[in-house]
Amino acid sequence: MYRTVKKIADVCGLGAGYSAGVILALMGTVITFEVIARRAGHPTIWSFEFTKYFFLWSMLIGAAYTQQQDAHVRMEMIAELLPKRIQIFLELLGIGVGMVYTFIVLWTGLNYTIRSYTLHELSNSPLRTPLFIVYLGMPIGAGFIFLELICSFILSSHKIKKIN
Repeated sequence: MYRTVKKIADVCGLGAGYSAGVILALMGTVITFEVIARRAGHPTIWSFEFTKYFFLWSMLIGAAYTQQQDAHVRMEMIAELLPKRIQIFLELLGIGVGMVYTFIVLWTGLNYTIRSYTLHELSNSPLRTPLFIVYLGMPIGAGFIFLELICSFILSSHKIKKIN
């Protein structure tokens, strides 16, 4: 069971990481285009909005890759002074809190996305972008992170068995 979940999480996390990289590259391209267009005296009306959405999406889905690589910032100085068993307990507690928070973000993002789609909400910009596209990044990113947290929780709980 764990191997199947881990394999799915690995594929999702890696896919999220590559997707975030592609989105950041697109964002850089749009910004470069806008700089050139402004320099030529013809600024665009769409580049700022696209840049915001690209940044939002890259951060939301890129966080899953960061979790997969265990690269999120954390305070370890005091925890490293504690016995190994307590360290693992604190790690499990942190992962559990992260799972609860991420599930709330997933649920809330899903509700925002569905509501926005149902009400046909559009941005207030000249582009009139459908907001469900923007909101969709929340449940997708949170879902990937949640999957990675489940794997982290299982992996950390196995560490306790090794200590006993």
